[in-house]
Amino acid sequence: AENGMIRNDFAVTCAPRKMAELFSLVHSFLVANDQAKSAKALKKGCDSEISAVEGADLLAIYDAHLAENGMSDKKRAKKALPALLSLVNSFLEGKELEKAAKALRKGLETELVEVDGDSLEEIYAKHAKSSAGKKRKADASDSDSDSEEEEAPKKKKKDKKSKKQEAKAEEADSEEEAATKSETPAKAEEEEAEVAEGTPGSKKGGSKTNTPFQRITNDQVYAKVKGGQAEKDRLLDNTFESKSGDGYGSVASDILIQVRGKDFRHEKDRLL
Repeated sequence: AENGMIRNDFAVTCAPRKMAELFSLVHSFLVANDQAKSAKALKKGCDSEISAVEGADLLAIYDAHLAENGMSDKKRAKKALPALLSLVNSFLEGKELEKAAKALRKGLETELVEVDGDSLEEIYAKHAKSSAGKKRKADASDSDSDSEEEEAPKKKKKDKKSKKQEAKAEEADSEEEAATKSETPAKAEEEEAEVAEGTPGSKKGGSKTNTPFQRITNDQVYAKVKGGQAEKDRLLDNTFESKSGDGYGSVASDILIQVRGKDFRHEKDRLL
């Protein structure tokens, strides 16, 4: 078989890149655990290229899988290696690499243990998926940092422009303040001249009195009321009692004057 094809012993399909990595990790695991004959049989039975996978170790991947499933550190230290050897044996048998599986069983001093749960392929697939997600997040954070670095000079330019605009605005405000200061003495002189000539609430040619300025005085409010002083006094009292000749209204007034707040509407509707 060529171009990454697995030999007819395996399957008739093309081995994906992740499967080739898994074969390489299994080979490295067998070599590390003194199973050279099994590793050699694996290399012969698999036409995919066996090469070292950087930053990956099959035992570490399986240990992380057990930790995610809630197994304690003490149990993992005791059970991880025997369980992984059983999973590797099942993996080799599933790929019809009987020679490699047989050599593994012969090379072991103890019998293989029974392992329930995910297979070796499923465990590595989960690991590959999580690693790809972490890599995407890292790439996204790198791109964000790059975009921030690109935007930093633009922000500096905007800050310079805003500072210039603020300086211009401050200069304009200072000019306005100077103009108003120059106008205030002239206004003060004009007001003094008006006071000297005579204004309401002041004596002609004299100083101001303590009477505050009122555009309409109290004496002028009811000066033109029809009815004279009696009508003027009546209008100062705005209560219902000041009104006479309304018997029905007096009953309502006696009831509603005792009501406050939300009960007022209720009592008013009862009178209608």
